Amino acid sequence: MDIREVMYMKATKKMIRIIKQRPILWIIGILGYPVTTLVARLIYAYGYEKYVEKLEDTSITLMNIVLLLVLIFVSLIIANLLEYITAFLIKLFRLSARANIQQEIYSKMQNGPITETSKYDNGEALTRYNTDSELAAAMVTDDVVLSIYPIIVGLGYITSIMLVNIYIGIMVLIIGILIIFFNKYFIKYHKKLNRMHLDAEAKFMNLYQNTVRGKMSIRLINAEKKISSKLQDKAKDLKSVEDKMGKLESYKIITLDLFSYTCSTLMIPIACLFSARGYMTIPEVILVTQLCRDIVVHISGFGRAVSNLKSHEISLDRVLDIMDIDDENNGISLSYGEENEPLLKYENVRVLYGDKCVLDNISLEFSEGEIVMFSGQSGCGKSSLIKALLGFAEYNGKILYKGIDIRNFSIQELRKEVSYVPEKADMFEGTVLDNILYGDFDATREQIMDALSKAAIHKELDMDYEVGSEGINLSGGQKQRVAIARSLMKQASVIILDEPTAALDSESEKIILETLKELKNQGKCIIAITHRESTLAIADRVIYM
Repeated sequence: MDIREVMYMKATKKMIRIIKQRPILWIIGILGYPVTTLVARLIYAYGYEKYVEKLEDTSITLMNIVLLLVLIFVSLIIANLLEYITAFLIKLFRLSARANIQQEIYSKMQNGPITETSKYDNGEALTRYNTDSELAAAMVTDDVVLSIYPIIVGLGYITSIMLVNIYIGIMVLIIGILIIFFNKYFIKYHKKLNRMHLDAEAKFMNLYQNTVRGKMSIRLINAEKKISSKLQDKAKDLKSVEDKMGKLESYKIITLDLFSYTCSTLMIPIACLFSARGYMTIPEVILVTQLCRDIVVHISGFGRAVSNLKSHEISLDRVLDIMDIDDENNGISLSYGEENEPLLKYENVRVLYGDKCVLDNISLEFSEGEIVMFSGQSGCGKSSLIKALLGFAEYNGKILYKGIDIRNFSIQELRKEVSYVPEKADMFEGTVLDNILYGDFDATREQIMDALSKAAIHKELDMDYEVGSEGINLSGGQKQRVAIARSLMKQASVIILDEPTAALDSESEKIILETLKELKNQGKCIIAITHRESTLAIADRVIYM
């Protein structure tokens, strides 16, 4: 098996993953459209031939001509109706396929391991979700149809032409082969440019999103001109690729397309010459010229379809990269270990980011009803310990929860037991109440008010206060306290906080620390990362790293 056969089989397997969602609909649309189109065109061409033939017959009556035209008209209506129905089925499948691809991408970005999904920045993820999903769906529908269409229609036309005149049929066949051969040049470069375009688009989108997200910081440091210059550079890179694609298309028009249309036009005088020599009748000349004009157009379209098929395969690969991500660990533990086991235990843990080791041979234990705090220089691995526990970083060794290796838990089950407040917590557009309810959507009003009070936020913000996009209407300290209130709603056994008091005033810090002491007395395990001496003071243990 040569390399081309292998590549063809791989491309086919990729498409089958999309097609198998609604295979019957796909088959009817893909095969039905070119077949019904061929029938409609042949009805028109042969009907026109018969009409001219009847006009040459002096004995034909007007009624016979009218009946012939009615028959042709009705046949065309039926054939065209079937053509439109199959075209609609193709569109229906394309829309359905795109929706399914987007749903799968969304699901994988939500449920896939952070170590995998974090490889795709916002611009890259959005480009794959929007642009690539559309092109991938088009590949298995429009591109396949337009590739099969010229073959079915072309073979039907060439067969019809050869039945009329074998020599003209052979000429048309040779022209078609030449057009397909020359198209290979354009297919190669179009695929290369399409990949460059997708990469340039993703880079532009990522910078644009970062600019919008950081608009306040950009203004504060007077970086508008610098960022604007970077955006313009990315836009120029994108436009440069689009210009190259436009030039390639223009070059194709003035070479290959011009050759195609010239050849189709030359078939008319050639057919007339055959007629003048008595090898063809006038009605046959009309039939052949109609079919020759259409067949060259269809064969030229075949090259364009194959070009799109190859280019859009890149988009299919890009969406499959995400769709192939495995969901996070779905193991499950039916029972916990011995009662005297520590609540949480690290055994010879080694935390990795790719090939880089950030923590090595770490062994720690955490018990119920204690406050343990980590302190140390930035980058020493404090947050990495937490990320390993939550499945956000790869690690070697063992992390045990109640005596059971956390790899035996589903990640969702484990996260129910652990509440985490990162240093920069995410805020969701909506009200303060909306954001807090992510901790427990079934919480009562009393539970909500209690969490707000314990997080020292109840006097500052009303529950119906709009936080804005990404919490833009909140200060850093308010975001931190809303996140703490949200974590308290979860009723987890382990509560982890990253710099919980860094952005707080002394009064708010005092309330938060009292809350942590209360949680400790309830048997919760409190783990915090902090550099603040006043916060370290309430710890049962401080681990310096």
